[in-house]
Amino acid sequence: MTIKRISIPKIPQNLTIEQVSPILNKLRQAMAELQQQALQPIDGKNIVFGTVTEKEMEQKFLTSLQSRQYYIEPLNGTSIKNSTGTLTIRVVQLDGSGATLLSAGPIKMFKPDGTLAGNGYTWTATAADINNSIIITLKHETELTEWDTITLVDITDGGDAVVGAVDADNGLVWTRAINGGAWTPATTTTDLTATFYQLGAAIATRVVRVTLNTSNGTLTAAFESNSGEPTTHVITGSGSTTLSITFRHTASGASVIESTLTVQGGDSGISTHIGNVFQRSATPPATPAADDGQYNFTTNVLTPPSGWSVEPPAGADPLYVSTGSFSIIGPTGIDTTVTWTSPDLLVQDGGDGLSVFVANVYQRSATPPATPTVNDGSYNFTTNTLTPPSGWSVTP
Repeated sequence: MTIKRISIPKIPQNLTIEQVSPILNKLRQAMAELQQQALQPIDGKNIVFGTVTEKEMEQKFLTSLQSRQYYIEPLNGTSIKNSTGTLTIRVVQLDGSGATLLSAGPIKMFKPDGTLAGNGYTWTATAADINNSIIITLKHETELTEWDTITLVDITDGGDAVVGAVDADNGLVWTRAINGGAWTPATTTTDLTATFYQLGAAIATRVVRVTLNTSNGTLTAAFESNSGEPTTHVITGSGSTTLSITFRHTASGASVIESTLTVQGGDSGISTHIGNVFQRSATPPATPAADDGQYNFTTNVLTPPSGWSVEPPAGADPLYVSTGSFSIIGPTGIDTTVTWTSPDLLVQDGGDGLSVFVANVYQRSATPPATPTVNDGSYNFTTNTLTPPSGWSVTP
């Protein structure tokens, strides 16, 4: 059976639905081609790629489209007291390579009135900006997609309004290194503590613990504790990579929302190299031994197997070639596992060719002379000298 192999290229980030659809169609077409290549379906539904089914591959593809996330990072908390101090927040982009501060692009922070918070990427809020509390939304400047929200609070003595703020003891974001690497931070839980204030004092707290599933990057949440006046919470997105919790103070209806998320780095692509090695031999040489030789993808240097060369050696014997394939995960490293093909004859010296010289000889005569006798005359190919037949000359 001949099995056709396909590879899925790295997919650009932030694709729209219109852009994703044709790519998914091409993926499904490739899978259909593989089925036609006599791969066996599972239960008549799913093609198997190693241990990955068609549906699983499609899910991995869709997940890769979501591997870039954005969130609002508070630098010095989310609350001030009695209109004293400032709060600074900024936009962070997350992907498998880590966190990057945004300073350009369409993802920006907006105030409730639709104006930019600061320059859209960093904002230092004063008490005049907050006015008890303010919700900042992170979203695309022309689309409806919201990436994150944050509530900033001014806790004022004597203020009758109930306001809430959320603190996380282990941050709000987990990132995973490429190729299924380590999670950062390593701690797999974070406690979100919502505190509600009135008249400058805390009147209620509620704690919900978010837990990371390190095998697939999904998040779940569960109630931990509460104190003070009655509160409730609603969890959205449990079992996904983005989880939000809405905390609510029962009597006043005041609420505050906080989100947590995970981002996993994708797998590195496969680097491959097809290497040819050469040997001159009067008789066909033996196939090079398996795993004899290597290819260094960092330096792009092929080390040939014993008795072979990376360039055709000089000599008169027939020239043979053997081919080996090397591959590694990622762009750098060394592969020492190789299976060489049986040597093929590439070129050999042939027999002597036929040398030909066409000669003219001359004779002056009042009447047409007779034809020179057969085999009368000669040509020396070594000295390039013509000897004419009797009665004839090599020049007029």
